[in-house]
Amino acid sequence: MTTSATVLGRRLGALIVAVLFLGAMPGSASSIEIPEKPGPEEPPRGAVLTGPAAVEVAKDGCHFFELDAKSLWEPGPAEIARLEKLLPEFMAGQKTPSDYQPLHEYYRQYVGIVQDGKKRICINFFHHLFVRENLERPHLNPTIQKILQEGGRAEDFWKREAIVVDDGGAYFFTVQFDPETGTFSQLRFNGYA
Repeated sequence: MTTSATVLGRRLGALIVAVLFLGAMPGSASSIEIPEKPGPEEPPRGAVLTGPAAVEVAKDGCHFFELDAKSLWEPGPAEIARLEKLLPEFMAGQKTPSDYQPLHEYYRQYVGIVQDGKKRICINFFHHLFVRENLERPHLNPTIQKILQEGGRAEDFWKREAIVVDDGGAYFFTVQFDPETGTFSQLRFNGYA
């Protein structure tokens, strides 16, 4: 005759085996690579967004409200390289909040926008700690869960999802770049007027 303690022990054992098995599967939370903080000598970590994610960043991040998919263009490597070359000097000349971190620590999302016949690039910045915290707790981010289910790399969630955060201080900010003139405008730090 089996006692309830033995049955409970078998169920607990089966549960532990299942958890260990699932944790060892590719694409599981335990196989997520947590990236190190970007260093000043490495290239910026950025992604050009397209589709609905690009529209969301353009509207909510850079305040282009009258926008649809036809208002978008895809910046190429030359435009991104040029803006990244000019960006450190621009940021060095700006008054920044006390919680602003070194520029190289920020990830970027680039969105090409056409407004009144002029091309702009909206750059959405978010600090590496945001990426790290999302990857350390993937169960709280539906996009990461979906990527894992599809067998993708959770570390790339920010390349697919619009990162739009209310408040967050200088850990999140946007700026616009005019590729024709090589100038920046509309620098906005979250939570600051």
